[in-house]
Amino acid sequence: MKLKFDSNLPYQQEAIASVTDLFAGLTGQGVDSTLDFGRRAGLLWNELGIGNIALPSHVELLKNLHAVQIRNRVSKSRALIESGEYYSFPNFSVEMETGTGKTYVHLAWIRR
Repeated sequence: MKLKFDSNLPYQQEAIASVTDLFAGLTGQGVDSTLDFGRRAGLLWNELGIGNIALPSHVELLKNLHAVQIRNRVSKSRALIESGEYYSFPNFSVEMETGTGKTYVHLAWIRR
């Protein structure tokens, strides 16, 4: 058996668009690629990961999230961060069936 990967499947392109549309307004300006972890500890990173200082505002992110959810017929989230959540920052996931190309979707939207 030979497996053939097709990178132009419509549902994969829709998933990529959903992620990139979520971050509409992300300019990439002001990103500091030489993070000074000692000076910025607590503001940009902790044991959960590293934050992106160039993210759109929470208002814009929620607006973008609602647009993606409406387009994909998913119930709209009430807030970016629900009370009682472990994370104190927005946390998103790509949910697709097993074997449908989630890894490809993640790699493809990172390139954009």
